[in-house]
Amino acid sequence: MKVLYTLVFMSISVSAQYYSPLTTNPSIIDEPALYKFTYNVNDFELQNFGHEESRDGAETHGEYRVALPDGRTKIVTYEVIGDSGFVAGVKYEGEILPFTPPQPAPYEPSPPPPAVYQPLPNPLPPPAPKPAPLYYKPIPPPIQAPVYYKPLPPPTPTPKSNPPRKTYGPVRFNPFG
Repeated sequence: MKVLYTLVFMSISVSAQYYSPLTTNPSIIDEPALYKFTYNVNDFELQNFGHEESRDGAETHGEYRVALPDGRTKIVTYEVIGDSGFVAGVKYEGEILPFTPPQPAPYEPSPPPPAVYQPLPNPLPPPAPKPAPLYYKPIPPPIQAPVYYKPLPPPTPTPKSNPPRKTYGPVRFNPFG
């Protein structure tokens, strides 16, 4: 068993040392990336944002906009050219609006419910009279007749006969069993 475990461990460790990359179609990988996309979300109550990006080979240019809660719009423009890394510029449009917390609605108590109370008749019946007291008289235990021991009769021996002896003869070949 130890030999089996050793062989399995060695085969796994040797196979882990050899790595061959997956074969892919090189024509797909060698083509430069080329795309352009734009999206905008304009939800007047909750959100207002958008994103625009274009890529041609190793150059990527883009911009995204977010409407901030203070009334301004944050615009981030970015570019990546080759291995230059992510270069971003941030600017804000609009003016900061003063924050006014929402005013709660004035408190108005709800009108009281109309009084429609009507007393019901007494749902309980009149109390029942006290029952007469019960007197307990125990039942006498039953008297049983005594049981006497009566031994079983002794077993009678039965004659045993020995089974007939098996006689062994010469061994004969039987191809069918």
